[in-house]
Amino acid sequence: MVNLFTNHGRANVDNDWEWAGVYHTANKYDCLWGQGDVESDTDPDDEVNINYRWYEGFDDVYPASVQTSSKVLKNQCSEINVKTAIPEYPEELKPLIVKQEKLPDNQLAKDYAKMDVAKADFEIKHDGARSYRDGSKLFEIYDSGAIRYRTVSEAVYGEFSKDPDDEPISENYNDNKSVNQVYYDEEISFNKEEAIAQAREFISSIGGMPSDASVEPEVFVEKEVKLNFDGGQEKERIVGYGIVFRHDYDLPIRGKGDYIRVSINNNGVDSFFKHWSKPVGLAEKSQLIVSPDTILEEIEKNIHKYIKLDKSVDITNMQLVYYSQYRNKKQTTLYPAWEIEFDRGYKIYVDAFTGKIID
Repeated sequence: MVNLFTNHGRANVDNDWEWAGVYHTANKYDCLWGQGDVESDTDPDDEVNINYRWYEGFDDVYPASVQTSSKVLKNQCSEINVKTAIPEYPEELKPLIVKQEKLPDNQLAKDYAKMDVAKADFEIKHDGARSYRDGSKLFEIYDSGAIRYRTVSEAVYGEFSKDPDDEPISENYNDNKSVNQVYYDEEISFNKEEAIAQAREFISSIGGMPSDASVEPEVFVEKEVKLNFDGGQEKERIVGYGIVFRHDYDLPIRGKGDYIRVSINNNGVDSFFKHWSKPVGLAEKSQLIVSPDTILEEIEKNIHKYIKLDKSVDITNMQLVYYSQYRNKKQTTLYPAWEIEFDRGYKIYVDAFTGKIID
């Protein structure tokens, strides 16, 4: 019998773009009454999580708004340790002017997905993207210039990572207690070097790597976790790799956009995403950069609004970047921001001109 959490993870993807489930941690894997295991309810002060799924992914979040007041105050009093050197920085910077590739939908679909949009099974528009499906292919074109190709299996079950800066872990749960539990995905049969080679070959086949792309990609491991409900060791294995290429620019271009990602599993390329702004120059006027000390004060005061904090968290890296917005945002200018990385992989961006955390 499948638990409620797993059902939520599989439901309504094709016809319900956004929904959420709220649960206590201890009750996450409860089944319907009489249909499987049910844990005792937790008291009101226990941690409350939101599990949500939408067209772009499936994940757990911990917004401060769903914590009790005592939890928020506790989070606000967390100790934040700076475990990295404070970087040197210029007194002022100019914003970066960029432009996007603009081609007709049919040309993009033909070049990147070998698809004829005129013969597509359906066409819909959502979240700033026009989506075309042709058999086993789903191709999306965003107004921002971003494009995305996915196989039908991924289009149905969704990506398990919203952000390539996070290490994506596919948590496919099976509540069958038998030793014959099976994984939903095949374990990968090659290493990350082979995955990188496959990604490069695929990009070469669709027009080649942008001239300003970094030589060495970032590699994210996609894992699948099998829970042992008899109290034994949880098991996980690698089921795919995400190969990410970014701009090789004087100041790193980071944020929620501007990268190429190739997702690879045992069947080859499962998805491809490209959001690539072309730098064309700098703005005429420069502006003063907010100092790291001021940025850290902003983090200390407001970080609990954006991530769940333990009693003690560490800042492990801090660098000045040009911030690129989410894929559905049109942008002609990238503004400087401070990228703050925490020990658990969280990254927060703070506007380097205003000193305010970027939502």
